[in-house]
Amino acid sequence: MKIAFIANILALALCASCTTTSQPGGTPAAPSVSAPARAKQLGDEAYAALDRKDFASAHQAAAEALNLDPKYEVAWIAYGMASLGLKQPDRARQSYERALALHQAREGHAPRTPDEAYEEIYLLSLLSRDADAVDLLRRSRQDFPDDVQLANLATLYGENQKAWEGWKVK
Repeated sequence: MKIAFIANILALALCASCTTTSQPGGTPAAPSVSAPARAKQLGDEAYAALDRKDFASAHQAAAEALNLDPKYEVAWIAYGMASLGLKQPDRARQSYERALALHQAREGHAPRTPDEAYEEIYLLSLLSRDADAVDLLRRSRQDFPDDVQLANLATLYGENQKAWEGWKVK
């Protein structure tokens, strides 16, 4: 899975959450960015740094994002990936577990959409909980039989596992 794909999603979210304010007298001020929007911007920077294999910069950007928004799952994943790159597997595991806990708290016990299922399968895979990931994939295929992304994941699961291998904690 290309890390740039996640960065593109983050960029779309950033555009939706930026605001413009006015200075006294009605003249437009420079766009101000809310803390969650800035966290998304930093998350985007973290994933760009991961693409460059600049793990220290990715780690720093993800940490800053989490300081602004500790419930930002994507930043927890980036922090975990950067931690792996910095040879800190225990920190990576904690980060992935935090992302999974936030995801499950938001989504409940069963994903309500195919995208939520895909996200949880990915997180379970990163945590090397492959049996849980496969079980969720099987249940999700039953719950969302017409979803193309889940069908592709089921068909190419072994290949995806290989692609994710470098980001998995053992």
